[in-house]
Amino acid sequence: MRFGIQGKAAAVTMGTMQPFAWRWLQGCAAVLICCVAAWAPAWAQGPVTPAAKYAQVQQRLARGWNTWDTNSVMTQVLLPEGLAIHAGFKQ
Repeated sequence: MRFGIQGKAAAVTMGTMQPFAWRWLQGCAAVLICCVAAWAPAWAQGPVTPAAKYAQVQQRLARGWNTWDTNSVMTQVLLPEGLAIHAGFKQ
C-alpha cells in the first residue's frame, strides 16, 4: 500500500515507515475518534437558541435559598416553594 505521490522520491510505504511513527499516527487517529464520539451528542442536538438558554438559566436560578425579595435583603426565600424567613433587628 502506498501513500502520497507516485514516484521513487515521493513514495512512502507502510513497510518503510518507522514503527514509532506508525504507532503515533494510529494513536492520534484513536484520540480523534474518541473526541468525535464524545462530542457527537452535543452536535446532534443542534444549536441552542438564546431563548432556550434563558429558560435554562431561569430554571437553574429559581431553586434554593436566596434573597429573592427585592424589598428586603434581610428576607431569605426558598424557591420554588415560596417559603420566606425575614430577619430583622428590634430596638
